[in-house]
Amino acid sequence: MTLSLFLLFLIIFIGSILLIIPGIIFGIKFSQVLYFCLIDGENPINSLRMSAKVTKGKYLQLIGLNMVFISLTGILMLPLILLLFPIYSKFPSLIMQVLTSFSGKILVVFYYVIWKTLNSHNEENAI
Repeated sequence: MTLSLFLLFLIIFIGSILLIIPGIIFGIKFSQVLYFCLIDGENPINSLRMSAKVTKGKYLQLIGLNMVFISLTGILMLPLILLLFPIYSKFPSLIMQVLTSFSGKILVVFYYVIWKTLNSHNEENAI
């Protein structure tokens, strides 16, 4: 799994250096690597290949879903931000850890649902 994450971040980093658009495309293309590695038990290289396969031709849909996710996360976190704002000046790092932890958990669930959907469509097409 560590090698999978390293390869994923390396590819996105290189894409981002080239330009912003390739970084976004690589990020979407390989967004499912973690789930293929953890849930399906694939090796890192195979996880990259499978992620590229299931996301192929679905880039605009996935970018749209990511935009919806970012918007919903902002809406869901707004009450938490407003609640924690009065104590932000006293504990800024603690507040940022709470917000990051909260949004990170939502992100994992969001990408799991996408992985499950893409994987089920992939299995239907294989039959």
